[in-house]
Amino acid sequence: MTNSENSTYENAADIEVFNECLDALSVNLIKEDLGVDQQKQAGLDEFFVEGSSQEISDEDIKESAWIASVLASSDNDVHKRKALSFGILAYLRYRDGNQEPLYERYLYIILSRVGNLPAFNNVRRAEGQLSFRHQMMESLDSILELELGTNYNKYEINEGKIFSDFQKQIYDLLVDGKDVAISGPTSSGKSFVLQEYIDYRSRSDESFEAIYVVPTRALISEVSRKLSKRHEDVEVRTGAYFDDPEINNPDENGPDSFLVVTPERCSRLIDPETRYQIDPSLVFLDEVQNVEEDQRGVLFESIIESLTEFYPEAQIVAAGPYLDNPAGTLQSLTGREVGEVTTAFTPILQLKTTIRFISQRTSTERKLELVVHSPSGNQETIEVAEPENLNYSEFKGNKTESLPKIIETYGKDSKNLIYAARKDFAEKRAVRIAESREEQTTTAEMDDLIDFLTESIHEKYSLVRCLNKGIAYHHGMVPKIAREEIEQIYDNSASLDTIVTTPTLMQGVNLSAEKIFLVSANRGQDELTDFEFNNLIGRVGRLDTKLYGAIYCIEAEGKEWADEKLKNNEKKEIESATSKATKDSKKLVKTLRKTDISQEENSAIRYTSILLRGRHLRNPDSVSSYLREKGLSDEDVAAAEDALESTLQNIEIPESILRRNPTVDPIKQNILYRNIKQNPDIWIVGANRHEYSYDKFEDVTKQLNSIFKFVNDENFGVETNNKETENWAIGPVIYGGNEWLNGHSYNAIINSRQNFYEDEDVDTAIKKSLETVKTDIRFVLVKYYSILTTLLEHIDTEVPDWMLRFDQMLEMGSMRYNRIKLMSMGVDRSVAVNLYIPDEVEDVVNYLQENRSSIAPFYQRHLENQGIF
Repeated sequence: MTNSENSTYENAADIEVFNECLDALSVNLIKEDLGVDQQKQAGLDEFFVEGSSQEISDEDIKESAWIASVLASSDNDVHKRKALSFGILAYLRYRDGNQEPLYERYLYIILSRVGNLPAFNNVRRAEGQLSFRHQMMESLDSILELELGTNYNKYEINEGKIFSDFQKQIYDLLVDGKDVAISGPTSSGKSFVLQEYIDYRSRSDESFEAIYVVPTRALISEVSRKLSKRHEDVEVRTGAYFDDPEINNPDENGPDSFLVVTPERCSRLIDPETRYQIDPSLVFLDEVQNVEEDQRGVLFESIIESLTEFYPEAQIVAAGPYLDNPAGTLQSLTGREVGEVTTAFTPILQLKTTIRFISQRTSTERKLELVVHSPSGNQETIEVAEPENLNYSEFKGNKTESLPKIIETYGKDSKNLIYAARKDFAEKRAVRIAESREEQTTTAEMDDLIDFLTESIHEKYSLVRCLNKGIAYHHGMVPKIAREEIEQIYDNSASLDTIVTTPTLMQGVNLSAEKIFLVSANRGQDELTDFEFNNLIGRVGRLDTKLYGAIYCIEAEGKEWADEKLKNNEKKEIESATSKATKDSKKLVKTLRKTDISQEENSAIRYTSILLRGRHLRNPDSVSSYLREKGLSDEDVAAAEDALESTLQNIEIPESILRRNPTVDPIKQNILYRNIKQNPDIWIVGANRHEYSYDKFEDVTKQLNSIFKFVNDENFGVETNNKETENWAIGPVIYGGNEWLNGHSYNAIINSRQNFYEDEDVDTAIKKSLETVKTDIRFVLVKYYSILTTLLEHIDTEVPDWMLRFDQMLEMGSMRYNRIKLMSMGVDRSVAVNLYIPDEVEDVVNYLQENRSSIAPFYQRHLENQGIF
């Protein structure tokens, strides 16, 4: 853009009447959205005179529409966002009126010029309007018709599918075969363009395989389901384990395959014995900012390095929201040239407002302040009536008690999210809102979910009580299958209108929310970073119904926090866990000199030390260049190499095993390796399910803990400052692991806990039981039993095949083949357990299909989603 062009757009963006229209239309829409009337009280007259919503005329809006249509052609995201905001606001003002066609045209023109034509398809609200584009083009003058037609053709790819400018840039780089780093908000269409590219490669390549790395287990099912539905000819696998006999010898002429895995599961690709089972043309890394987390960040970095090494021809693509310099991050991890496409632009108008309760001495005409953050960049403050039965003191004193009244007043007839900083806050707030409501009319899907939770979790589960009132809570300790069903019901049914959610919403969960209410900007005890806050509120907005999303931050006078958060537009430059650790090079070197680093309190330094030990054992010469790239001096690099050399000289464990466990100290793994070689029998839990015993499981688990110190064990003299488990001591971990392995349902596990802890309430018992399963068993125990089984497989002594699969059974929660088979196909454990399939059944899928009529509707829908039916 030339200087004169830039000056023209800057001048247009600053035109007073245009910004006044943006302010007034925003205030009007917020008032309408909240269902409130503005109070004309003392001190507000000046606001009305200077540009209140009531003073904006139709002529002002027409003039501003012309300005917005010009501004839409700018290359500046701020200008484009202003133009689009006006287009949507004006269209909403005149929708269903005589002037709707005019502002519909303006909106189309603006969307065309900002490069976001796909959004216009969502404006069409009736079948009869689908020919709108052709009708509109015929009504325009020839020059404008040529411009819009050219734009349409520019972003059309095939079969009438239209990309946004952002999507088209990504697609072109992908088709050119380049590695790509992408930064864009949730609604920018990253997933859509990736799926179009998969379609293209599946059509054009003789064979096509891809690996899709997601940040959490919960996202595996969601991503797999969407990919299976979209790409019917592609085999989508969750890749939990590769030693299933049916996939040990893959059919070279079989269908294209798509592997969806977490970083932990992806580590199994590193084993030379399983690596050949997939040959990806594409590796997609979602939520790449997770490389910043300490343990998982080191794992993520190791995975990227290994995937790049083992599959050098594969195209590497990484994505995340609101990132600064994502290409630099990916290039530092792969060492390859990377193309970059970034945008902060979203086709959804997001209106941000602070609702402030103010202290007032008089009890008459009590009011609230609304601070509307207009797309113009201005903040417009108005006063409205306070909600009935809720005042400043009540809100300031108890937010949980205030939320039912807030949602009843401002969240009627809309899809709402309420943000809570902690799991217990989310549950308490959801329960309190539910208690304030009458029972709702539910759908068959909701009734089925309630029945399932009553049977599989507990009849007194607070989530059940909430669902009966049209509300839910959503966090990591809600069973995965329940979270998925809640998301689907919320998106597709009026029977669930409000979800209270924790930061799990930032982990790739997409909900079609129209409003989000926040009473704080914390995550636990810590304040959300600006990046985390933007990522959270960026998930609000329903383009298919209202064209906008509303963010309401609620605060009390004297405890203001919202306006500072709402006005930030910070992008995040990713700093990996290893980069954070190497900033304190002296402490890093000091840690590397220790034999036992398990008690190092700085987790970034602890896990970076583990990564460096693994790197040194694989390729000693690579350490110096790696550390120099991180900015260490020659002196510190030499000291680090000397520390590694002195502490690792007696390591015997094979390098291939270390690769599979990059976040576990090689020295600890080597101790286990030596112990197993000396006496392998004491490390074998059993030869089969019938020989398994609690005592043997307890003995082996305690021996593992004596080496790795992941939890306290007074009997073995293990006391750790950095326990990895939710439980303080090893006893509950072993007891829970035994129940889980034996296929006990969550309901049975919870009842067992209640019998032991008689004074514990139901919801605490549920929470503690689910935490034990998710963290202590499926993450911590599985990690160390995975090392054990891998080492047993590499020694000369013959080890029962059943034992070599023990870590798989521990993760899945069963020792029965039929259940494991179903779970490996994506079926939720609770469903697999509750189906009660006889052990003698060999073809489990055929058995279920033959007995479909006797299976409950909830289970049938789940089996359909997983491709069993």
